[in-house]
Amino acid sequence: MRDLAPRNYRPKVALGVDVFLEEEAEKWKGKKIGLMINQASVTTTLVPTLWAFLEEGLNITAIFTPEHGLFGEAQAGEKVASSIDEATFIPVFSLYGETRKPTLEMLENVDVLICDLPEIGARYSTYIATMILAMQSTGEKGIPFIVLDRPNPIGGKREGNIIEEKLRSFVGMLPIPNRHGLTPGELALYAREVYSLDLDLTVIPMKGWKRKMFYDDTGLIWINPSPNLPHLENVWHYPGACLLEGTNISEGRGTTKPFKILGAPWIRGYELAMELNANSEGVFFREVRFVPTFSKYRGELCQGVEVHILDPKMEVITLHLFILQMIKALYPDKLKWLKREEGYVIDFLAGTDEVRKTIDGFGSFSEILNDWLEELEGFEEAIQPYLLYE
Repeated sequence: MRDLAPRNYRPKVALGVDVFLEEEAEKWKGKKIGLMINQASVTTTLVPTLWAFLEEGLNITAIFTPEHGLFGEAQAGEKVASSIDEATFIPVFSLYGETRKPTLEMLENVDVLICDLPEIGARYSTYIATMILAMQSTGEKGIPFIVLDRPNPIGGKREGNIIEEKLRSFVGMLPIPNRHGLTPGELALYAREVYSLDLDLTVIPMKGWKRKMFYDDTGLIWINPSPNLPHLENVWHYPGACLLEGTNISEGRGTTKPFKILGAPWIRGYELAMELNANSEGVFFREVRFVPTFSKYRGELCQGVEVHILDPKMEVITLHLFILQMIKALYPDKLKWLKREEGYVIDFLAGTDEVRKTIDGFGSFSEILNDWLEELEGFEEAIQPYLLYE
């Protein structure tokens, strides 16, 4: 397959998949390879990883897909069925359907499992949990697990708190900050240590990537890693705005600006924008009205704000805590926390119940944020042995 990128396309970074194809592929010819991929799994020149491997003469016997499916066609939380890829007739095993962990039967025809999933820089990403569970399965079967590394699109900055062990879940399996600053390969190395996994793990690092880089700095073309992150700007907001998923406030799903706009039928947009703008710097809140086509308040008119971050150093987690506090102050009887059988959704997303309790009690986050800074310092020290880049 020819390169799909423009002729003048000159990225500064070689992805793990490019390095693998150039330096490592030969040793795996003749082996039965399982690929963990989705629509964002492409080479630097936009060739899908699957097709790049096949053209290299590698034997792909199974495809494994995370949430949203092989082409990112399924919405958040939708179960995806296993299938057969209609172009290659390779079996596609969904890890967001009947099972979230590769079974030994799925791995029966696999000699090595290679993961080339993108990272979005936030703890909530289910791709992290999917990778960890796959690592467990390959360890149990005694086959190698290889991670083809990719950039953290929002760089190496860290924000937030370390999730409490009792609140670990599929949207927070690793004890890392909300915005973690790591790459998929680094997450895999850290997960092996945290869970004491006994497996043959190899990470193929990128070339040219530095931790200070944002995705715009890499020169790479953006491919949406999931349906509600169509643009890089959506990803910038995600580590903070995802907390709204634990509330009865729309986080913009079902609109063209997920995680950039927020609202509800019971919010008065002009009022919220005025109060937020009067009490903040480095960010501007613009009144909006929208009707989600799916998710919360489908088909209902919502009022709210669009969040315009003006200061690139803005702490997005702190920003969205401030937004939730303001909404609670303006509409104390309207803001609700979504709850499931296992507990409050916000607690699992925030990694603590302190966020919910502080907002409900109209309290201050100053002491909590100071505690989080100490947690980040401890995490920074703990993660050092697993860092692959400057």
